[in-house]
Amino acid sequence: MSLRRDALFILGLFAVLVLFIVFGPARQPALPEATPTTHSTADQGAQALYEWAGQMGYHANRLEYQDYAIDEQSDALVILSPS
Repeated sequence: MSLRRDALFILGLFAVLVLFIVFGPARQPALPEATPTTHSTADQGAQALYEWAGQMGYHANRLEYQDYAIDEQSDALVILSPS
């Protein structure tokens, strides 16, 4: 009786191990490292925010590839994924 119980216990542990290998975190696809940008319409993109601000009557500007400076006419600044 004890031998049968031990065999079932070992078989159960083996089944749990197999299920972990099949459905564990290593089998799930890794998400790409996406940085939000106003040039992208992907899930992590912010182009809709940029266009929406323009449609609301705001003059939206992208501060990229230039010295960081905000003119006196700016009322708000949105920083996406600062590093």
